[in-house]
Amino acid sequence: LRILPILFGSVTLDLADRNPADIDTSPHLKPHVKQHRATVTDPNKIGNILRAIDAYHGYFATLCALKLAPMLMLRPSELRACQWQEIDLDAATLTIQAKRMKLKQHRKEANLESDWHIVPLPRQAVTILKELHPHTGYSVHVFPNVRTPSRPMSAETMNKALRTCGIESDTLTAHGFRAMASTLLNRMRGKENQRLWDADLIEWQLAHQNENVRSRFNRADSEEALSQRREMLQAWADYLDTLRAGAQVIPFKAKAG
Repeated sequence: LRILPILFGSVTLDLADRNPADIDTSPHLKPHVKQHRATVTDPNKIGNILRAIDAYHGYFATLCALKLAPMLMLRPSELRACQWQEIDLDAATLTIQAKRMKLKQHRKEANLESDWHIVPLPRQAVTILKELHPHTGYSVHVFPNVRTPSRPMSAETMNKALRTCGIESDTLTAHGFRAMASTLLNRMRGKENQRLWDADLIEWQLAHQNENVRSRFNRADSEEALSQRREMLQAWADYLDTLRAGAQVIPFKAKAG
């Protein structure tokens, strides 16, 4: 049993790609079960989680990844494999090419610019990346593997770091930050109970492959859509700051029906 904390810590610090103790030695005996990606949507609990992340004392790049994950609505695989060449801090954008996205194989291979995902970076994200660059700018990867800097952070690192923060897997996973953002952004209402954020805009930011959304936000109006998403992500990052500070939570109005 004494080896288990060592294996756990080696993954958290990115000294190992995976924890051998987590291996299921007989997958053929069990039916495939869709992975549960736990999330949190209670604003007060989100504030607690954000403060727990801020108190993380592990590898600095892992801390930065954990801080960015709630803001940017990216898949963990997209975030952890980010490269510095994809980031334009002056323009405050992250451009993920199709070959790195969750797409059908022929679209990944074609890697058409029209399939690239441009992520507007909130001011808070730009600040985090500027603070991180002196630490990992030597690598191609924004979040390099500690043991092998030529490779990105391992797939398990963020989830293991959440566990280190005291956030259990049945409470929140790294992928669950996407559902957290989507749920709360879809709930937000203005004074006249109107939606603050278009549902399709949220889907576009999540890079869900919905053809109706793709046809609506085509390249002809991509600049307008990018501007709208920038406004949305900045408002979302500001809201997360409010929750992190433990300020009074402004209640959302319930959706009609």
